Amino acid sequence: MQKLIHTAKFFFRKISNRTGLAARLALDAVLPLECLGCGKGEELLCGRCLESIDRPELPKSGSVFAAAAYGDKFAKKAIWTLKYKKAKMLAEPLAELMYKRFFLGHQRPLDGRSLKKTKWIIVPVPLSKKRLRERGFNQSELIAERLAGKIRDREKIFIEVAANILQKTKDTPPQARVGSKEDRLANLQNAFSAENSHLMAGKNVIILDDVTTTGATLKEAKRTLREAGAKKIVCMVVAR
Repeated sequence: MQKLIHTAKFFFRKISNRTGLAARLALDAVLPLECLGCGKGEELLCGRCLESIDRPELPKSGSVFAAAAYGDKFAKKAIWTLKYKKAKMLAEPLAELMYKRFFLGHQRPLDGRSLKKTKWIIVPVPLSKKRLRERGFNQSELIAERLAGKIRDREKIFIEVAANILQKTKDTPPQARVGSKEDRLANLQNAFSAENSHLMAGKNVIILDDVTTTGATLKEAKRTLREAGAKKIVCMVVAR
């Protein structure tokens, strides 16, 4: 029954998103939001459950920083619900998790001083055109936009989300369905291209994705942007 109620909420909320504020307010009165973790409150992922999400064993691996362990049940459920149930509002708490763990905690790939000294842009990992049509949005771009907003509001630093630089030109099978690390690297070889590379001139890049496992996607994206002229590149993901 609980699963049915959640499904109904997502379905009718997608409809209300197209019909305006009045419809959304009416829906919230009838089917108020509940936390995916504890089932309480009026948020899809409450602050308490967000804070309880496990950190990965290796928060930093190479140049890749992860805010959460993908094995954590709340993190995994939130990312899955965002992507496959199209619960776009989950981009907000996931961006909040990234902000707190990357810009406030002891694990700081970048701090306010670093962001002020040089110009940075956030480049979300893109979907192929086919996958984008099927899903209707890029979850990494949604998270990137909300993270950039938090940096602007709290650090008083303008940071641009450049979703028109990195393009996925090859429609590849999902990495989770590909076997070994070598196969995953081969799966993504030459899968990306860089456009509008002039937007990177004199700037450093944060590549942002939702999940990484072997790092093959980020490695290929990083190689593509490096060849297009990016200076320093840091990779950030919600979960590993």
